[in-house]
Amino acid sequence: MDLNYIYIGGDGNIGRAWVEASKTLGINLTQVCPKGFEIDINSKTFNISNSIDEVIVKSDIVLTDSISQNKELFAPYQVTINLMSKANTNALLNPCPPFFRGEEVSSDVIDSSYFVVRTE
Repeated sequence: MDLNYIYIGGDGNIGRAWVEASKTLGINLTQVCPKGFEIDINSKTFNISNSIDEVIVKSDIVLTDSISQNKELFAPYQVTINLMSKANTNALLNPCPPFFRGEEVSSDVIDSSYFVVRTE
């Protein structure tokens, strides 16, 4: 099954790990971020978009990374129930811990069926 993953976040260890996973596992990956935060890897294995609205409609798995240092720039990219409702049927949200309600994800989406619950 071909799933479309989107990674909402900047160039850093989490984003680069997803790019490596996309190369190794053949994952369809698109990074979504404000201009200037694109992952700078010479690789054609993933796409980059600055428009969450364009990408979310094709998404099955939504990944996030912490945005605490760039809250204002990433505010339009916050994952909410409304945003997830535009994704593909049965889409899932998998934020990278630590994640913060009201920053990269809204409180209501964390309490929803979209959220991949972890028990540790």
